[in-house]
This record gives sequence, C-alpha cells and structure tokens, in this order.
Amino acid sequence: MPEGQLLILRLGIASSETTADYSISFSWSRLGSTPTADRRCPGDSALRAFLNDVGIRADQVDTAIRALRTSTEHRILHVYLTLEWLTQLELSAT
Repeated sequence: MPEGQLLILRLGIASSETTADYSISFSWSRLGSTPTADRRCPGDSALRAFLNDVGIRADQVDTAIRALRTSTEHRILHVYLTLEWLTQLELSAT
C-alpha cells in the first residue's frame, strides 16, 4: 500500500467562535504528487473523529491538535490509504 501524508490546515475560527475549522488533504509520498481533495472538519472534535477514522494513533492525534493551537498547519507522515479508502473518507479528487 502506498505511503502518503496528511496536511491539516487551521482555517480560522468556526461559527461557534471558540474552535477552529480545519482543512485536511492527503498526498502520496511520491515526488511531484498533488494533494487530494480537501475535507473540512468544523472544530477539534470533528478533526479528532476524522483522524481516528483514518486510523491515526491516539498520540499522533493529540500531537496534531496541540500543534494546531499555535500553528496554522500540521503534517502527519507515514499514512497508508488505498484509493478506495480515500474515496470513502471523501479525500479523493475524483
């Protein structure tokens, strides 16, 4: 199964004005690969649930949430997803 990475961008404050919205994209670890379609997550809870669905380890999820409190982007490396799984997660560009 090919390896890739998730890029999570903090977009700003969500409509609740207490948490941020996030945009997530996946890209293969091949040189010149373009990111997949963006998936939006409204708030930390939705981001945490999505990363759990992807199969990201709990400690990596906690690290990402903490990092995004002070940074506008965070990458999770060594993510393995099939094309079918990308489609199911709504991360497929097709």
